[in-house]
Amino acid sequence: MTHELRTPVATVSAAVQALQNYVEMGDKEHRDLYLSISKEELDHLSVMIDNVLHVAEDEHHTTYKLQYQYYDIITLIKKCISSVQIQDSDKQLDFVFNPTNTVEMVYGDPEHIKNVITNLLENAVKYGATQISIFTGVDRKNQFVVLRITDNGMGIPYAYQHQVFEPFFRVPQGNLHNVKGFGLGLSYVKQVVLQHGGHIQLKSVPNEGSSFTLSIPKTATL
Repeated sequence: MTHELRTPVATVSAAVQALQNYVEMGDKEHRDLYLSISKEELDHLSVMIDNVLHVAEDEHHTTYKLQYQYYDIITLIKKCISSVQIQDSDKQLDFVFNPTNTVEMVYGDPEHIKNVITNLLENAVKYGATQISIFTGVDRKNQFVVLRITDNGMGIPYAYQHQVFEPFFRVPQGNLHNVKGFGLGLSYVKQVVLQHGGHIQLKSVPNEGSSFTLSIPKTATL
């Protein structure tokens, strides 16, 4: 959860920096955009703090309390991409989003799904090369919405692919310690997807990239 709490803080920090620059230039359009992003991320941070406090009540807590509501997953993904794009990075980022529909309503917990998508996008950036291409696609398959996030990063060796969703596991990288983390992100991602009644798949080739495919029911499976 440490990673999830840092994300909105980093986003707001980047947005405020950009906001200062655009205010000086009198760019009202960008000013309003970054003010909106900052407000959403601060609201998101407040929800995350509440979630951490709930988890802290029971150290063996392995599930999350989901707040179900209807939301547009297309709009949610666009917000996640915008959030990751404005974060400080010395890498060249190329995001491609290719939804099959302009609107795709899902009945689930948008806050946790936002965490899931942002986590996967940030991983693609963290473990990518200098020039990073991230493709995000959304499709509909029967009663599921299928979300695919593909990158051109370092990839994950086949021997470790079945372990990446385990708590605290991090793929061994020798003496490389430039990427910080606690190995909780993908464990959280899988748990949230499973609680929604969905499933997640990973396909990865070392030095070529990784592709995560999430299948989430359009309606709740309570």
